[in-house]
Amino acid sequence: MTIAVGAANEFDTLRSVILRTAVPFAANLDPHIEPDPGYRRQLESWSWARYDVALAQQQLDAFARQLESHGIRVLLAATVPGCDSQHYPRDLGFVIDDVFVLGRPRHEIRQWEITGLRPLIE
Repeated sequence: MTIAVGAANEFDTLRSVILRTAVPFAANLDPHIEPDPGYRRQLESWSWARYDVALAQQQLDAFARQLESHGIRVLLAATVPGCDSQHYPRDLGFVIDDVFVLGRPRHEIRQWEITGLRPLIE
């Protein structure tokens, strides 16, 4: 599969987007597992309901349908085992002109997520 990239400016029309399916957070399943840094900061500073994988997937599915209803091609990144915070692939890369630029996430656990993009960006 070939994915054409091209963005003349930051306001160009969105044609394709990479999303990811929801997976359970290991930190929710086992109290002895240390959550990744981003999730730990959220737990410490936000007052929100505990992560619900089924609800998250429903929301992601609804979001994908909404994007597709506007003619946007939705691609799915591959699941990376052990990478709980892989819900936000927008952080991993961007397009300038006709070049996809792969980001360099600061935290090691976020760096693993790039392997989920490899099948799409190669």
